[in-house]
Parts: sequence; structure tokens; C-alpha cells
Amino acid sequence: MLDHLKRVARKSDVNKMTSSAVARVFGPLFVCPPYRLVRQFPVELTRHADLLRYVLEIWPSPGPTRRTQQPRHRRVADS
Repeated sequence: MLDHLKRVARKSDVNKMTSSAVARVFGPLFVCPPYRLVRQFPVELTRHADLLRYVLEIWPSPGPTRRTQQPRHRRVADS
């Protein structure tokens, strides 16, 4: 999942989803404690986003996907 989110953030010039934007959306989902604990100890969701943004910044960039690789063209022999 982190590889995918890193790719999304890497394409922020096209999709407008910087690592900060990705972290704001997905941080609370990935890092949030169980609901029963949240009721007892209120949590600031910005800390979850900060943590995910940091992880995305240090996460190694994944290799190219099939869609981003250059197509291989076969040379057709002249007949």
C-alpha cells in the first residue's frame, strides 16, 4: 500500500496529491487506534497525518509499474 501511495505522491504534478495531501486523507485510516481507545483518550488526527507524511517521505521509491515502462517495439523484418 505504501508503494502505491508513494507513486501517487510522486505524480503530484498531474494529480495534485502531494505527500501531505495523501497523508491527510489516509493517515487517520492507517494509524488510528481502536475506537474504544479513542473514546477514552481523544487523539489529534493531525499527528496521524504527520506520521504518514514522514513515512512516505522516507519510504524508498518503488520501481516503475507496467504502465510507466516504455513499450518495447519489435522490429519487423522487411519482406
